[in-house]
Parts: sequence; C-alpha cells; structure tokens
Amino acid sequence: MLFFKQCPVSYNTPYEKIGDEVRSLVVPFDIPDGWVWIHPTDVGYFGSGKTPAPDQLSKFGTVPYFKVADMNAAGNEVYLCNSNSFLKAPDPMKLFSKGAVVYPKNGGAVFTNKKRILGQDSLVDLNTGCYTPFSQMDEKFFYYLFSTVDFQKYYKGTALPTVDMDAVQEIVWALPPLTEQRRIVTAIELTLPLIGKYEETHSQLSHLQDSFPEALKKSILQEAVQGKLVPQDPSDEPAEALLERIRVEKQWLIKEGKIKKDKHESVIFKRDNSHYEKLDGVECCIDNELLFEIPENWCWVRFGTAITLLSGTDFAPDEYNSAGKGIAYITGASNIVDSQIRVNRWTESPRQITHAGDILLVCKGSGYGKTVICNIKQAHIARQIMAVQKCNLLDMQYIKLFLDSSFDLLKTKGQGVIPGIDRTSVLHLLFPLPPLNEQHRIVQRIEELLPLVKGL
Repeated sequence: MLFFKQCPVSYNTPYEKIGDEVRSLVVPFDIPDGWVWIHPTDVGYFGSGKTPAPDQLSKFGTVPYFKVADMNAAGNEVYLCNSNSFLKAPDPMKLFSKGAVVYPKNGGAVFTNKKRILGQDSLVDLNTGCYTPFSQMDEKFFYYLFSTVDFQKYYKGTALPTVDMDAVQEIVWALPPLTEQRRIVTAIELTLPLIGKYEETHSQLSHLQDSFPEALKKSILQEAVQGKLVPQDPSDEPAEALLERIRVEKQWLIKEGKIKKDKHESVIFKRDNSHYEKLDGVECCIDNELLFEIPENWCWVRFGTAITLLSGTDFAPDEYNSAGKGIAYITGASNIVDSQIRVNRWTESPRQITHAGDILLVCKGSGYGKTVICNIKQAHIARQIMAVQKCNLLDMQYIKLFLDSSFDLLKTKGQGVIPGIDRTSVLHLLFPLPPLNEQHRIVQRIEELLPLVKGL
C-alpha cells in the first residue's frame, strides 16, 4: 500500500495521509528543499525468498539460487558462489531482479547486519528477504540507504530471531531527487576507500593506546635490570662481594640441611673483556648469551646461584580440605588476586612449604608467569607453583621485577602441551646482580613509576 504525504506550509511539519486519516510524521532531521519523506514501500517493494526442492536445482542453468551464506561475497554485490545452485525451471519460482537489495530475514544472520545487491536476476532462499526499488530509483543509493538500517532493532523472537517486516515498512527515509541520488552514490564510493584507511589507522592507533601502558611497563623493567633506571653509587658494596656473601650463606644452609648442594654450580667471571662460565670443571665463553651490558659494579650470575628455588607437588583430594584445617594449599594462578594470596584450600600434611616473603611463580597453566610475594605465614604449594625462597641478602622486590622482566624469555622455553616454565629454565637464567643498596633504589624508583604507568 502506498502512503501519501501532505506538508502544510505552517510550521513546516510533515504529515502523512493514510486513507482519510492524517497524522504528523516524526522525522529525525531537516531535509533540503526538493527532498521528500517516504516509507520504503513508497518507492519499492519487499519480497520473501523461497527454498526450492533439491530436484529443482542443477549444476547448469541461467538463473541462480542464492542463500544467506552467499552474502559473504566480497564487495557489495552477490554473485554466484556455488556452481550447484542453478534453477532447472525458474518460471514457477518467485524471482528477484538484478539490483534488488537482499538481507537476512531470520536466524542468527540477522545480527550480522549484512546487506548486498543482487548481481543477477535470481531466487533467494527462505531466510532471505529482498527489497526492489522502482526503476526510477538508483539501486545503489538504496543499498547504501539500507546499510543505515540496524535490523537488530526490528527483530522479534528469541529462539529464531525474525525481522518484523511490518516495523521495517514503517521506517521513514529522506529521498533526494534521482540525480542527487547518483551524486550521493558517487561521493560515497569515492569516500569509502578513505574511510577504510581511516578505520585501519584508527584500529592501529587504538591497539597502540591499549598496549602502550604494558609496553612502557616492560620497558621500565628492562631499564631497571640493565642498570639504567637509577644512578650507581661508588660507595655501594660491589655485587661480587654480595655474591660471595650469598655463597657463604648457602654453604651454611647446606651444612644445616636446609637446602641441597648444587651438584653443577656455575661460576661466571670476566677475563680479557669477555665473560666466561666455569661449569663442571669446563670453561666456556658466554658473551653470545649476554643480551646487554651491565654497570661495572654489577655482576652476571646464573639465577640459581643467587637464589634457592622450591618446586611444588600436588595432593590427592583426600589430602586437602576446604574447612580451614591445617595450612594453606596454593594450587595455581587462581589463588593470586590483586597481588594477594587468596586461600580456598588447606592441608594438614604439608611437604613443600613456602613462607611469607617468598616469591611465588606460577609455572604451569593459563596464568603461568604470574608472580606474587607471599603475604601469608606459610603454605604448601602445588606443582603449578615454584617459590623463590626469601634471602635477607637480596631485595625480594627486585627479584620479582627481574622475573617479571624475564617472562617473555621464559615463555620461549616453555615445554609440553600445557603452557609452562620448567625449573631448569628458571635456574639457568642469566641474572644481572646489582649491589644490594642499588637493588633498594631500583625498587623504590619502580614503586614511584608503575602507578603512573597504570594510570595512563
């Protein structure tokens, strides 16, 4: 049914007349002189598709049959995608003319908002609707006009969303003269490549903005472990002397039976402006392993030389409880929330015990690489966790930031089907050891900078 408009001069308010009823027309904006307000059926007509029986289809023919899936074709036109989809006998079928706008009418595709122009006279399937503008209209103008329609606003039903065509037919469009329709189409098609480039650039910029804080954090941590974040103090005890004190303390702990002796102890030293490692009595130059230079009063060591690493072990279900009996049982990344340990399991038979001040490193599962300084008195750790045990000769916050800065490197050494970090890779890390006082200064500077980065 056609709608007729009358536009009284007074107040410039548009009206529409349906039979004997006259009602005001709600319009979204003002239009230029020479344009008119219309409903879609004033200048075209809607049609519904039909799905032919299999015996009505052939590999050969002149009239194609299109499905919603064919609307994925590149560009804005639908051309034949499936060579099996020709009609044997098109006469009884309801055909749509080349240039009709096709759109998903029901099903999940309604939400994709896809629209295309038929490239050939065709039949479309049951899930597809068509709008055919009258011959006096520019077909591409109506394609772009339809592209402004969000069909999600017009669907009904939940199990099988269906476009409410009664509501769609009530859409109000602004119609320009034919020559202006064509000028608009030309302007749009000149602009679209620029819009595409803008979208690409905007997407890249958004990605940079989203990733910048994390990239800046990594950069700050890298500066910290290279000795570039704070100035060196000549009065600091050199790292070589600190390392010797760490070795003495480890020897005492071995003697007390608190830790095991490293059967393959590494000793790194400098000779002739090169770095060498002595391992199992064999010396080897390691210059090609050193990724950056460190200050004169720092020294390179294997991480396992400076720290003691405790690996966890799992419990059977009957060895832990959720009733708070015993000590905490830490199983993985889910126990680390907002840099705190959250306990939901306990055990009365702990074996691998971590203490307050240790650094917990998630070494298995989806959250691997996550670190936290243990903030509870003691806990048993599962095999998804390793603990760098607290050492009074090291600033444990500095050790944590070193591990955080090393995550990408450790990730490249991950093994197995489940993402993870193995014990040997952690112990074998080359660790740039600063003087203890400089460790404190680095941590203090990091604590000043990271809140600023987080706020970006």
